[in-house]
Amino acid sequence: MEEMKLVLNLVRPRFFMPIHGEFRQLSKHARLAEHLRSSGLEASFIMESGDVLEIENRLGKPLSG
Repeated sequence: MEEMKLVLNLVRPRFFMPIHGEFRQLSKHARLAEHLRSSGLEASFIMESGDVLEIENRLGKPLSG
């Protein structure tokens, strides 16, 4: 858990999408990233298999597919 926090603090993403694990793990990882809201994190996305996340013009939005 601390390693994930360290990586997130080093990278400081604008958008965050966990990609590996069951839904409960993805949710936990997304909640972990929420501490970066004050450091520029704009949104976290939890996607299902086959979903598409489009990042365009500095905005991220899930596309229904």
